[in-house]
Amino acid sequence: MEPYIDIWDIDLVDTMEPVVSLGRRKRKKSKKKSRNSEEGHSDAVLDLSWNHLVRNVLASASADHSVILWDLSQPKPVHMLRHHKDKVQSLQWHPYESQSLLTGSFDKKAKVVDCRSPEVSSAIYRPIACIMNKEGVQLTRQGEVSTEDGHVFCCDVRADGPVFTLKAHDNAIPGLALSSQVPGCLVTASADETVKVWDIQDNKPSFVASKNLQIGRILHTSCCPDSPFVFSFGGEKQGLRVIDFTESNLVGRQFATRQRLVPTTNKAPGEETVDPTHEPLESVEKANPEPMEEQTAAEAMAALSLGATMSSGHSKKKKKKRRK
Repeated sequence: MEPYIDIWDIDLVDTMEPVVSLGRRKRKKSKKKSRNSEEGHSDAVLDLSWNHLVRNVLASASADHSVILWDLSQPKPVHMLRHHKDKVQSLQWHPYESQSLLTGSFDKKAKVVDCRSPEVSSAIYRPIACIMNKEGVQLTRQGEVSTEDGHVFCCDVRADGPVFTLKAHDNAIPGLALSSQVPGCLVTASADETVKVWDIQDNKPSFVASKNLQIGRILHTSCCPDSPFVFSFGGEKQGLRVIDFTESNLVGRQFATRQRLVPTTNKAPGEETVDPTHEPLESVEKANPEPMEEQTAAEAMAALSLGATMSSGHSKKKKKKRRK
């Protein structure tokens, strides 16, 4: 519940200090130069979201009613968004559009902000209940929003109202996650201690399966980026659980013929690669892109303003072997 953000390098063993600290923080006097930012939030940081297309851009949501865009190559804040009137408790970058950010707040609104012109009025969703924490918003080409009364809303900025409304649970839904590769596969995790799998293909939601994980109220869920049916769940009891939904015959039958979409950073925004194997219940190996170069704050905002992605490096040409 502090107003600062610590970033750690997990490749460094037994390190005593974070690599970078963002925001206001009381620190002991030191002769060494600190990589800490003196600016930031004035209240608790409630959620974080990395921009996967512009990798040194981080968004943070806070109880001070604001969202900050950080340039981690400096490190310092690039822009502060004040488009909500209450605590901003959840946010997520668009997976294919580097400039689009979805935020959820206690003011009972979810908003999509175009960071190329953040001062301009953003698209607004008005769910009937307060946005839940952490995974309360999920941004695809449309946006899925879960609420504290058990509803899931699918919203489109081009439509006046929700594309569909789903009464998924009888209690709050703190966890909401889409499959990383299988289109239409949605998992909801509720305070009623259950998780449910839904098929929302063609905006026609249908129930697939349900499971009680025996971990109390479920507070968070996330999908593995490499295994589209493996989800992690955090509960009040016994900590973390990892579930492979391919063990369920109902899930297997429902999505057995569904083509996989494997987004890659080498593609243009919005482009996807369809897995030609058509075997959605087996793992798909993804190529590891070369490390991306850091940008300055000006370059980061320029990239956002153009809606462009950073280059993942030029691919190396393979040398042909000559036969003797």
